[in-house]
Amino acid sequence: MNASTLSSIYGIFSVVIQISIPFMVYRALRPWRPKTRWSYSLKFSLWPVIFFSHVLGQPIARYIWFGDSGRWGMNFVNSVQGLIGVFILLTPFAYAIGYFLAKKKFK
Repeated sequence: MNASTLSSIYGIFSVVIQISIPFMVYRALRPWRPKTRWSYSLKFSLWPVIFFSHVLGQPIARYIWFGDSGRWGMNFVNSVQGLIGVFILLTPFAYAIGYFLAKKKFK
């Protein structure tokens, strides 16, 4: 195989992992059925993590494919740090939105 073929296979592998990670996180949270307004808003506040968890796919694929973190692109640690930063910034807004949406469900 030449480098172009290997590169395209790696790209497809990376995209498959990027798509599957948010679905796995969603499936892990799916059994949780909120019973109060507070727990509903807490579950709703986790949606930024589900939505932005795809950024972990490329570093994971690079580690599986090449066996190291590589010198180009974000490594896994930087991706996790970015995901935590997004979580800290967006969780209060998602919590407030979930709290107001839960007003109709839990009276």
